[in-house]
Amino acid sequence: MSREKENFEKFKEEFEKLTKNGDDVVVITLSSKLSGTFKCAQDASKNFEDKVFVVDSLTAATGERVLCDYALNLIASGKTAEEIVAELEAKKSKIQNPSCHIKNISPKWNSIRGYESVWLYDPLR
Repeated sequence: MSREKENFEKFKEEFEKLTKNGDDVVVITLSSKLSGTFKCAQDASKNFEDKVFVVDSLTAATGERVLCDYALNLIASGKTAEEIVAELEAKKSKIQNPSCHIKNISPKWNSIRGYESVWLYDPLR
């Protein structure tokens, strides 16, 4: 079995397990520019219309994590899967490189390490 077919089958199995009790599923994948994971998940989701939603993060590692954290906050606030996907699609292009836009707010005293800087960073600004 090809790797693509194997991944398709794994996604399909997981989607079946997760939707069996009526839950909706939001999948956030590594950028489609870096991996075939998005396409594979999207293909497998076609068997679960209106139950499984796949979002291409258009990023890797940190950016994907930012989207996952944002999705968890949206879940906690009671948003539906469709609303979460819409929010993620709107926000994903706004993810900033952490090396930019980091500001030193103020130094603070730490009794073990001495002065430390307090940083403020909003990756979705």
